[in-house]
Amino acid sequence: MGRLAGMGGRPEQAGQVLTGSAHDPHIRCRGPVELVMDILRHGAEVEVVGPEALRAEVTETLRRALAQYGA
Repeated sequence: MGRLAGMGGRPEQAGQVLTGSAHDPHIRCRGPVELVMDILRHGAEVEVVGPEALRAEVTETLRRALAQYGA
């Protein structure tokens, strides 16, 4: 499971609220690609704080997206 800061609740999501605005969600998904897509749809409203492999995958996906726009 990943730890996200700033992600609100959804009906298919369970989990616990951590300190501040952090939320430790339990999200049903079909695989890692779906999980990354779900995280990315929240844009700048969320931050993956763990596990590091998930954070790295989201970071790399965002870098590739920015490169398409010349950023």
